[in-house]
Amino acid sequence: MAFRKTALITGASKRIGLALSHCLHHAGFDIAIHCHQSTRLAEELVKTLNNKRSDSAKIFQTDLCQLNDIEQFCCDVIQWRPTLQVLINNASIFLNDLLALPKWDDIFNCNVKAPFLLSSHCFETLKHNKGNIINLTDIHAKSPLRDYGIYCMTKASLEFQTKHLAKTFAPSVRVNAIAPGAILWPEAENELDETIKEKLILETPLKMIGGVEPITQAALHFINNIFLTGVSLQVDGGRSL
Repeated sequence: MAFRKTALITGASKRIGLALSHCLHHAGFDIAIHCHQSTRLAEELVKTLNNKRSDSAKIFQTDLCQLNDIEQFCCDVIQWRPTLQVLINNASIFLNDLLALPKWDDIFNCNVKAPFLLSSHCFETLKHNKGNIINLTDIHAKSPLRDYGIYCMTKASLEFQTKHLAKTFAPSVRVNAIAPGAILWPEAENELDETIKEKLILETPLKMIGGVEPITQAALHFINNIFLTGVSLQVDGGRSL
């Protein structure tokens, strides 16, 4: 059978993960779609992708807070597609400190430990396929967001992890990070009022919210540029200047 390049995307059925799934599928990748609770959305995504190209997407459901399950999760993905070439650690828990404090362990498990374990368990396969890892961090890994200190700490840890694994996995597997700014407005308990949205846009030199396309473009750039590793790319319209 011909080599079918494959990408594993965590949190693949919503928001940035959904955009990355469509983008990489369009670029010819089969997609291993990770979800936890968003099974209906994941099923819709799989159906859409498989209608475009038969047997090109499959759901792999797990709770990334349960670290003991991650090795088997990786084995299941690799058994489906030994051609795994890209791992995108996109899934994360985003909560303000008041809500995050009682869930401290879950947030660090999902946002920091799970990406490390996923990267480690997939390393040999990625090495064999000359692959790479992309971590989704945040511009607030460098400049804390008020009332979201715990979340920002996890993203700062993931930034450091990116650099550490880039050195550790070199020269076999490249590891980079994308640090989004205002790409999509937060939802649910993190929703912003219109006044704050307007303020954030005014603070952004390009005077707009980014949308998902700049993130998918950055991911393709990292995948295709074989001389980039250990890089954290701020995709924020200049807001962190």
